[in-house]
Amino acid sequence: MSEPLLSDELRAWIGREVSYEAKEELGRASIRYFALAIDDDNQLYQDDAYARQAGYDSLIAPPTFVVETCQYAHRR
Repeated sequence: MSEPLLSDELRAWIGREVSYEAKEELGRASIRYFALAIDDDNQLYQDDAYARQAGYDSLIAPPTFVVETCQYAHRR
């Protein structure tokens, strides 16, 4: 039998909301630089017009951006 992909501990976090105050603003440049760093050239992360055409208000962040920016949340 194979191991489950999500442990019970991780599954318990599903739906939980967590917030923290970043020390500095995470803006458009941060999103673009992060996308470049992970070698993702998706225009949703770089171009407002492209993102609007895809149904967003403006450019969006890669899904893994939140993982990078939240890594310091527990250090208060």
